[in-house]
Amino acid sequence: SGKSKGIEIPYTETLENIHEIDFSEQIEAAIAAGNYRLAIRLYYLRALKSLSDRNQINWQPEKTNSSYVNEISDLSTRQLFAQLTMSFEYVWYGNFSVNSDSFNSLKERFDQFNRGK
Repeated sequence: SGKSKGIEIPYTETLENIHEIDFSEQIEAAIAAGNYRLAIRLYYLRALKSLSDRNQINWQPEKTNSSYVNEISDLSTRQLFAQLTMSFEYVWYGNFSVNSDSFNSLKERFDQFNRGK
């Protein structure tokens, strides 16, 4: 997959509070709009919320993704979350386009992570 051509994403990430987002509604809207990059971001934020709810991380909006990975004490959870983090960063910060096949593959990995813990 090649670099995307500056796709505008109608979503703000400033002062985002993962405990106030209706993830089901937002993810459904992103998928319906074909905005798979945003859907992956929302899946990642939901994984952060799940980790925070289980007291495996101390969520703070100014922390880096690697800070969260390093906070997780359970080794298998840390490894799985590190893989998800790398995939998320590749999609979100790398500005790579995501088609329905790659989206479905990543979605399944996020779903497994959230079900497994």
